Amino acid sequence: MTRTQCYSSIFVYTYCINHQCFLVLVLVCDIAFCMLRPLKYHSISVIPYVHLVQIPCYLFAFSFLVVGFFTMNDEMVLACNPPLAYSFPVMDVWNVCYLAVNASTLIIYSSALVFTACCGGITRLSSSKLSPQSLATQQRIIKSLSALLIIFCFSWFLGAVAVRGPMVFRMHPKFIAFVQTYAVIPAILSYAQTYYIYFLVSRDYREAFRKIGIFGF
Repeated sequence: MTRTQCYSSIFVYTYCINHQCFLVLVLVCDIAFCMLRPLKYHSISVIPYVHLVQIPCYLFAFSFLVVGFFTMNDEMVLACNPPLAYSFPVMDVWNVCYLAVNASTLIIYSSALVFTACCGGITRLSSSKLSPQSLATQQRIIKSLSALLIIFCFSWFLGAVAVRGPMVFRMHPKFIAFVQTYAVIPAILSYAQTYYIYFLVSRDYREAFRKIGIFGF
């Protein structure tokens, strides 16, 4: 299969994973905002806020979508997946940006955990002004997203690192292509993680899923 045929068949998929990559960073920033400014966070209109914070996601994903179309060629690819669907220069930039976004996610998330552990975080800042029910709900949401992020790091982020590693060490092009072909396997673990983590960790989501009959045992 040529790169043109490959990218033409999976460009929607590449757009979605790029949007997801930046969206995870947005979610972590949202957690940090909730912890640092809980009263301000609860006073914001939800719909405008949700659309506003996704603007970077759209820009990141759409940029690589367009560049991917303009740089298609007839070179044969070993397998049709996001790393190999891009031409090499584009894939190199894409992988660096991908790792930078994921690294930012880890840094902000780690900072939020340190703040919570050392400074009391959300509980200390909010205990006098928010009801116990609100605090409990926020803490359950943070717990659920924490589990999601941990799995994301050991699946999607691990796949991104695997793509970059052979390039950094300047290994043989065929070996690089081989690694990039199978580096998507760890990422597959994150595709259906949201439902299972929410079901196992969050009582609210578990009750909602049971009411609508999704694995409602």
